[in-house]
Amino acid sequence: MFKKLKLILFPIIIFCLLVTLCGAVKLIADRSKSLAGDMVLTQSEDSRASGESSESAADIMITTKCDSLDIYSSDSTESDVFDIYIDGKPADFAQAVEYRNGVYTVEYIRTYGEMVIVINSNLNIGSIVIDAPAANMRIRDLTVSELNIATSAGNTCCDNILCDSIIIVSQSGNVNIEDTESTVMQVTTQNGRISVNCGSGEFYVGSNTGNIEFNPTELDLRADLTTMSGDIYADLSDDDGITMYIRQNGGITQISRDFVMYDDRYVKGDGYSVVNIKTDTGDITVE
Repeated sequence: MFKKLKLILFPIIIFCLLVTLCGAVKLIADRSKSLAGDMVLTQSEDSRASGESSESAADIMITTKCDSLDIYSSDSTESDVFDIYIDGKPADFAQAVEYRNGVYTVEYIRTYGEMVIVINSNLNIGSIVIDAPAANMRIRDLTVSELNIATSAGNTCCDNILCDSIIIVSQSGNVNIEDTESTVMQVTTQNGRISVNCGSGEFYVGSNTGNIEFNPTELDLRADLTTMSGDIYADLSDDDGITMYIRQNGGITQISRDFVMYDDRYVKGDGYSVVNIKTDTGDITVE
């Protein structure tokens, strides 16, 4: 009787095992499809590193030791983000650029040559951070929230830039800013000359031994101009309302007759904007 019962139960047990095995296979297949779908989505997000644009603001970080760096915008780029040229030859975007968490990183370690970055004019740029110790830089025709530049010996030229904040720190290179509008502008050098011919709500310009030429097309709030031994020239003839404070230990001071001198300040018009000029031994000229 036991043998008969065994013969009856054996097929039933085999059938149950087959049903369970089929269910497990189906579950694994469904899970694999889900994982594959997640991989496709992740790959789609990372595909922006191959040159596709993002609707949110993009940040760009550039580190280079090349001799020359030129950055500008254009509506005729190959990439939806930006194109890179090294010594006049196009660079492969996927190899030259790393994309992570909304930041495009460009690192070029060769200590010579020319780099040109052409940014697509439709790209929404949050910030551009540049670290170029020796490069002569020209940054132009850009709309960006923040522009941050650090250099040691290279000269820096900014032209036709619209932004909220500009910060430029240089050791011995000259800085020239033209036709640029910024809410806050901070420019400092150790030995380089600074020339500012643009508009901003607030200016903070300082140099140790270099001269400062300051010709604001529009001065909304204030300007601080500081040197140790460098001369300061400020053309404030286009501004109708200024209160100016001057601190000087030595050197020659020449102030336009448009200003009326009071106890500790010079005033023109309603005196709305504030200008602070300070130097230890440099000359000061205000027109």
